[in-house]
Amino acid sequence: MNWKQFFQDGTGAFSAYRLIFIMTCAIILILITYLTIKDGAFPKIDGSCITIFEAIILGKVGQSISENFSSSTPSTTSTTLTTTTSVPTP
Repeated sequence: MNWKQFFQDGTGAFSAYRLIFIMTCAIILILITYLTIKDGAFPKIDGSCITIFEAIILGKVGQSISENFSSSTPSTTSTTLTTTTSVPTP
């Protein structure tokens, strides 16, 4: 798997939410690692950091639901069925 494919959604378009999610996880991991090394103990994680992380996850879930809902909704165009019958002639 190519690393660029990870950032593509099912249609092949690049997903900004995936990039934001990965970057946020990387920044949080780097900060926690730095603070752990600096202080010698695992730092207390602030509630606002968790709230931002949750907002990003909920945004991605909402986007996925809306994309799946719009692709599974039947189209509004109607199809006309034409039938022909033959009447036997006497």
